[in-house]
Amino acid sequence: MGWHWLVGMLQPLAAVLQIGFAIWLVVRHQDQREGLMPKAAALGTALLLAIAFFSWYGMSAHPEYTANGVPQLAGQFVLFSLLLGYLVWTVHLLYDVPVLHALLCCAMGYTMQNLASGLDGLVVLLGGRLWGIGEGDVAFRAVGSLMATVAVYLPCYFLLVRAIDRAGTVQVEDQATVGVFLVVILVVILFDVINKALSLGPTPLSLLVGLRVIHGAACIFVLFAQYEMLFAQHLRAEASTTQRLLAEQQRQYELSRENIEAINIKCHDIRHQIRHLGETGTAVDAAVLADIAREVSVYDATVRTGNEALDTILTEKRLVCEGEGITLTCMADGHALDFLAPSELYALFGNALDNAIEATRQAPEGSRSISLNVRQVAGMVAIHVENTCVGEATFVDGLPQTTKQAANGTRDTVNHGIGTRSMRALAERYDGLFSAAQRGDVFCLDITLPRPE
Repeated sequence: MGWHWLVGMLQPLAAVLQIGFAIWLVVRHQDQREGLMPKAAALGTALLLAIAFFSWYGMSAHPEYTANGVPQLAGQFVLFSLLLGYLVWTVHLLYDVPVLHALLCCAMGYTMQNLASGLDGLVVLLGGRLWGIGEGDVAFRAVGSLMATVAVYLPCYFLLVRAIDRAGTVQVEDQATVGVFLVVILVVILFDVINKALSLGPTPLSLLVGLRVIHGAACIFVLFAQYEMLFAQHLRAEASTTQRLLAEQQRQYELSRENIEAINIKCHDIRHQIRHLGETGTAVDAAVLADIAREVSVYDATVRTGNEALDTILTEKRLVCEGEGITLTCMADGHALDFLAPSELYALFGNALDNAIEATRQAPEGSRSISLNVRQVAGMVAIHVENTCVGEATFVDGLPQTTKQAANGTRDTVNHGIGTRSMRALAERYDGLFSAAQRGDVFCLDITLPRPE
């Protein structure tokens, strides 16, 4: 009885470890709460004791509850449903995520485990019906379970988990998550329990195999639906951030235009006053006056491209470059961009030059340079930006990835890198092209926009 009790304990423990590992894959990049390891040890110990108690209770104290039959299967459904709720609570305690997000992560992990469990059940079914291998063959069950886990978890990791990682650490707070939770309990878990119940009777093998295939398809569909929820939330968060960014850029553009006009007026007056002092022959050294005039003229050197909004943007960025010791050269036909709104120009050139300044700032003094070229060719507007850079850029889906890190040490794709995605989205909105590349210590950005007829 002791051996059977140990086997009876190891089977649910293996299932719990499968579920826990799957949930960890999904939630691992979320921000951890303080004292994670002690909490995890306490919660894990409590779960292990619960598994040991229920295994002893079913195998030794009341074996009638674990005999193959409806009571055993009903008990499995209740216990695994309670386990799912316990794991949701555990994830919420260990990671700084809302309950709804913890619920979705746990439902996703549970679905992955049920898909592996269904494949394992199919192997056991075929082994018993075709080759006469009994369910008591521990070695066969262990090897089959391991192979099923690997066969399911590896594709799920490369096709699902890595896609979630690339999407960033977005958190779901959608009430529809509750519906997904109920689907996992009613469809995935209950379907698995029904399949096990039918396999105990004289059900034809073809029907059992068909039900197992349907169960696997249901698990895959639920996983796809869960991924779509996470991806949709990511898109909503990104769209909201982009809208805030555009609104801030519009406000910044208006402020920059007003400030630059005020600076130009003031500097124009100062320059005339200096010239007047020099002409009247007052006791001021002419060389000193020339130096002052030269320094002030930096602020009066307004970039003129033929587009007022673009002039404001480039003048503002030129002031920044002067303060950073960066040489900014510009050859731009502003008239070619008349079809873009000021906010779109700011989103395009503001982001492009801000990224270029950020990268060039890391280069040694004396080698910091940015060049901008805007020209019209055959009904197309070609925008080319080059800047010196240090290090090797990382590209994903054609976009350079931010080097800024979140609190958990991963790339902060939620709060950074939005500008690049905004530029590509704007180019695609006008049926244009966006490309970025690095050639040695020079980073190049190219945007091509068709001019409206």
